[in-house]
Amino acid sequence: FAVGDTVQGTFGWQEHALSDGTTETGPVTKLRAGITPEQALGVFGVTGLTAWFGLTEIGRPAPGDTVLVTGAAGATGSVVVQVAKALGCTVVAVAGGAEKCAWVKDVAGADAAIDYR
Repeated sequence: FAVGDTVQGTFGWQEHALSDGTTETGPVTKLRAGITPEQALGVFGVTGLTAWFGLTEIGRPAPGDTVLVTGAAGATGSVVVQVAKALGCTVVAVAGGAEKCAWVKDVAGADAAIDYR
């Protein structure tokens, strides 16, 4: 890596990391230009991977299916809502409170929202 590169790995969020290459921290990857730290922690990080693989490999919805997403206003749930919509599904979101329900419909793109409160 070059000085100034932003990388991600399993060593925690920090300004600097030093490794001799023998510790088992897992892979370290350089972030592509334009990826913000917030995106690296969200959609391009574990949150995004969990949403993507949970929906596409476990849930396996087909276009036209209806997908119910609980915790839809949270980090992973909100990504699931967006991926399901991109796959051509109808999405019903479950969230706590009128404000969160409005957000998952107006911003995340759910077709309907259920307020569990």
